[in-house]
Amino acid sequence: MAPLFQHRLRPLRDIVSSWEESNFEVKNYLTGWYWLSDGWYCLQTDDGDVPLAHSAFVASLGLSGENALYLDYQVARFWMDLVEVVPAALESLPEPFAEWVVSGVWPAWVAEVQTWWQALDDEDPASSDETWDDLFAARRWWNARHIDMGYLVAPPGLRFWCLGDTVTLQWDTRDRLVEGRPCWVEKIGQQEMSVSSFEQEINSFRRRLDQDMGSRIQEVESLGLLSAEQVAGLWRQHEEILAMRGRWEGTDWQEVKAAVAYLEHLSGISVKACGGSQPGVRSFSDGP
Repeated sequence: MAPLFQHRLRPLRDIVSSWEESNFEVKNYLTGWYWLSDGWYCLQTDDGDVPLAHSAFVASLGLSGENALYLDYQVARFWMDLVEVVPAALESLPEPFAEWVVSGVWPAWVAEVQTWWQALDDEDPASSDETWDDLFAARRWWNARHIDMGYLVAPPGLRFWCLGDTVTLQWDTRDRLVEGRPCWVEKIGQQEMSVSSFEQEINSFRRRLDQDMGSRIQEVESLGLLSAEQVAGLWRQHEEILAMRGRWEGTDWQEVKAAVAYLEHLSGISVKACGGSQPGVRSFSDGP
């Protein structure tokens, strides 16, 4: 089975040409491992590649070619954001949060409470710092399981959570508009895998990125533009970034429950009363 996390590096000659056309100092950028990871990436799911750019949106940008439909950015950014969510993604959800997430009522409640909060008048006692702190506490654990793609104008929704020995990946690329046009092929769905399979997928991505970026450093060195010290600096960045781990310290579920209860009371919006829907679940075979 093909790996879940897919990537392809842009040819170095194309990266250098784009820097030259933009009048960037090429030598300075060659010393940055992050910049050298420019390329394309996606998640290869049973529902196809996610996210996948909408063909009409791609056409409006005048893009073409086999990579035009894929997310185009530094692959290092995706790796760094992915490993940041791993510790939270592997923290098994307790009840009632597990039930709320599976049924879909939790994200619906979060959206409704956020809308309520944003509509409050500044003079309303409910718009206090205390209420904001509880809103932050109530949703922090949920946000920690979401891959942050805030560098995009219309980021897709990609999230992981764990129940026992099962990790669920959920994607949602609906209603992401840029200048009124759908940015992505609109999909919502989810896919399950064992904890061990998820860890294997992370390790597979690390190994493949290690190999590709190792070859990239050697290619940069062959240009003869960098000193031995600068090349050594690239190898140090290579090791440091690929060794990154998330910093999640765990969830204080009693604090979350207290925050949710306070917000339910204040807003009049009950979690259980919120409508929710669960995307179809697809089984994910073990192993990358």
